[in-house]
Amino acid sequence: MRSVFHKLAIAIFLLVIFAAADTFRGGFGSDTLFRAAAGETIAIGGKLSVSPEDLAELRDFDPEKASTYLDTSLGTHDAEVRLLELQGRIWRGELTVGRGAAGGEFLLRVMPKGGSPDEDATIYQVRLFPDAEALRLDLPSFCERRLGIRPFWVFLSLLPLGLGCLGVSFLLSNREDGRKQAAGLGPIYRMARDKESWKIIFGLGSVHGVHDGDRLLLLDKTGKVVGDLVAEKVGPEAAHAEVDLKIDLAPGFLVARSDAPGLARRRNGQG
Repeated sequence: MRSVFHKLAIAIFLLVIFAAADTFRGGFGSDTLFRAAAGETIAIGGKLSVSPEDLAELRDFDPEKASTYLDTSLGTHDAEVRLLELQGRIWRGELTVGRGAAGGEFLLRVMPKGGSPDEDATIYQVRLFPDAEALRLDLPSFCERRLGIRPFWVFLSLLPLGLGCLGVSFLLSNREDGRKQAAGLGPIYRMARDKESWKIIFGLGSVHGVHDGDRLLLLDKTGKVVGDLVAEKVGPEAAHAEVDLKIDLAPGFLVARSDAPGLARRRNGQG
């Protein structure tokens, strides 16, 4: 059961990573591209390419006086732009698309009143779609494009689920280790190889009946005895030892008392 929750947690965290990457992908799209479907009104805005001095005295304006400061030009009659705010070079507005608008991509030019279209205009792309479904299929986010869900919400929903599975796996692992330790079987917590031997720390200590100098058995993943070792620096719940380099030590090996119940007393595959 522990391995099931552990594998489930890994699978969920892979999805969490994917959702996070998909969130960044959708969030770092072009800031000069606006998408809108027929019948929609969306917020638009940007930064003018004119120098700050040209608009140094402007802080905001009434939408009714927008034409006093800025000109807009959109290459279609299927949509219209309404300017709402200007602060320095930052402008904001709304794009309203007609209900019967056909799809297409058009250029939106925004520039100061009386400016040169070639030198002072800031150019944006406006991509129109006949319906919301067509717009969704054009989005950069996989989650939005295929599932119709913002990846941020996928991330938020999966993260606690993954943490929960990881917590259950950890709890079950501790219980399983506790049962093994009570039976005289200890997991290897740390192993490091040097020139002369493996240095290991394993989960058997004085509370499990192990003392300094005790000779213990080393088991592989299948429970087969593959060698022995001598316990050193024995603490209440863990101890140190050295293992011969001839043994191909790997994660999942166990250290066992010689009197551990049910222990198959075989060395190197022989009874």
